[in-house]
Amino acid sequence: AGYTDNQIGLRVKVGQLHRIRRGAYCDGELWRSLDELDQHRLLCRAVLRTAHPLTVLTHTSSAVERRFPVWGVDLDVVHTTRTDGKSGRHERDWVQHRGQLPDSQVEDVKDVRLSIPGRCAIEMTTVAEVEPALVTVNAILHDGAATMEGLSKFAKDARYWPQSLTTDLVLRLSSPKIESVAETRTDYLCYMSGLPRPEPQVVVHDKEGKELGRVDFLWAKYGVFLEFD
Repeated sequence: AGYTDNQIGLRVKVGQLHRIRRGAYCDGELWRSLDELDQHRLLCRAVLRTAHPLTVLTHTSSAVERRFPVWGVDLDVVHTTRTDGKSGRHERDWVQHRGQLPDSQVEDVKDVRLSIPGRCAIEMTTVAEVEPALVTVNAILHDGAATMEGLSKFAKDARYWPQSLTTDLVLRLSSPKIESVAETRTDYLCYMSGLPRPEPQVVVHDKEGKELGRVDFLWAKYGVFLEFD
């Protein structure tokens, strides 16, 4: 727009502009109005403006762009993969993964190329600890964007990916019945505490068979249910 470097720097200093990353700016008031998820989406777009044309948002960035919930992950870093199998050097705010990403596992969503949900779920297991990965994997399953059978196939293809040792555990703990971040974390807490695994989202009836309601978790053997509020 004709601004000099000094003029841009002054506008950043007084808050009129916000520096998203090197060479990318947005309106300062706009940036401050966004939550951390939408700030990450802006960062993704800033990265894509300078990235190779075959670059795809993957891992955490794919999940955020698709509006799947994330928890306990670093949103200051964009994750991408190229469909030609090549990668570039890592930057402070950008991890360029190297791996095979066929076009069949990529789709355009609002003019942004993303890894498909099933692959995104498995990608999350390689960049996050078990609990944060479960949050997103359960959401993808509950949304119906992927199936357990589909995730198992992706996991088999990804068994030699770096940092994939926890993938199997995440899949064993995942469930399409779990509906929220809170429920995922509660279920994981039960697992880590050595408690018997509860059954999620159970409809409870009285002696006459009348439906009383639905509980988040039930241990039918012990006559105990749990609600997370």
